[in-house]
Amino acid sequence: MVTQVQGNRVDLFLGGIDPRTLAAFGRGAILTLVDGEGKERGQVQIESRQELTAKGKLMQTRDNIASGTLLQERLRAIPSNLTLRIALDASLGQEQAAAKQALQGIKSIEAVSSDETDIHYILGRVTPAYYQQLQKLKVTPLPEIGSLALFSLAADLIPGSAGISGESVTDGVKRLQAKLKSLLAARLVKLTLNATSSRLSVAAAMEAVDGGQLVAESFTVRGAKSGSFSQNRGVRGLTSNAQKIKQGTQVQFLVQNNELVPLYITVLLISVDGTLTVLSPLLGRGDNSPVTPGEKIQIPDRNRGERYKFKVAGETGIAEVLVIATTTPLTKAVDLLQVLATERGDNLRGTPIDLTQPDEAISSLLDDLDGGSRGSGTVSNSRVRQIDTRQMAAMSITFEVVG
Repeated sequence: MVTQVQGNRVDLFLGGIDPRTLAAFGRGAILTLVDGEGKERGQVQIESRQELTAKGKLMQTRDNIASGTLLQERLRAIPSNLTLRIALDASLGQEQAAAKQALQGIKSIEAVSSDETDIHYILGRVTPAYYQQLQKLKVTPLPEIGSLALFSLAADLIPGSAGISGESVTDGVKRLQAKLKSLLAARLVKLTLNATSSRLSVAAAMEAVDGGQLVAESFTVRGAKSGSFSQNRGVRGLTSNAQKIKQGTQVQFLVQNNELVPLYITVLLISVDGTLTVLSPLLGRGDNSPVTPGEKIQIPDRNRGERYKFKVAGETGIAEVLVIATTTPLTKAVDLLQVLATERGDNLRGTPIDLTQPDEAISSLLDDLDGGSRGSGTVSNSRVRQIDTRQMAAMSITFEVVG
């Protein structure tokens, strides 16, 4: 909402934005000004932001803009220099300097003190007291006391991050480099989530293969008007929030294109341990073709070259599936996936691709999205990647893996 107007300069309040995507509403982002009837009255480009307040410049306004004018998202702006901020826990003691030096040797990873507010994960050692907490919670497998590990802001151990007792911070950070890149990539791709603001009409759902029961779903606001999967099946109370799914359960994902134009669909899995995996497209013959208007697809789909069954496995905890629909093909990302698929050999063709360089893969994906937006007639900014709500939709389905 516009809170103050001075000439062509405006102050804005950005309440209502998903906290996971707030970093994409800084310098270069463009919002549409709308009146009480929802009609467009111009645009404003954000020049700076502090938490939920921002300053911007009016563009293409049709009439005088007053305080109280409502805003709608038009273009996000993901900074090209975005980092993953890792706080150094007090349990590192005198090793903090060495840990900071090791972390700063990894591209786009930033080491900060534990008293800062804008942090994403914590690097520390497993203390005897913390080990006892994990024992009480019956966490398995238990890490070794004194091992170096990553923790969430809620002090939860990041699965698969703990090393062995006595490991130096230099060796530990080197061991964690791949996981840090996966966590960075996950942060980047989550900045695209826009189910409530995308102008595309698309719906996605997760379905148990045995019995065909819908487990969870996500859809754009426009997609809801065309009917979500649960509405079409008469199912009530289904959400995109974490649903409990037992290990060994076979599931598939459904995507419905309710648009009048073809859409290119990409499906990514963020595992419990942070590993980023491509579920579709997998670059078999003809599997990168768009989904036609009104068409529904299932993933995995042998007709798209996906020769695998998706069974919930791995460690217990929260996993997330991201479904991305775009009006233009993701050329750079697909080229990179082709290289990865070729390196794995023909015996693994048509199976999910674990991203060995997830930060590079997601960077290619964002470059593709930015390229599509720059062809949409908007003002471009070379220091950020702009994502147009008319060009793409990104939805999230989370589920909890239980034993």
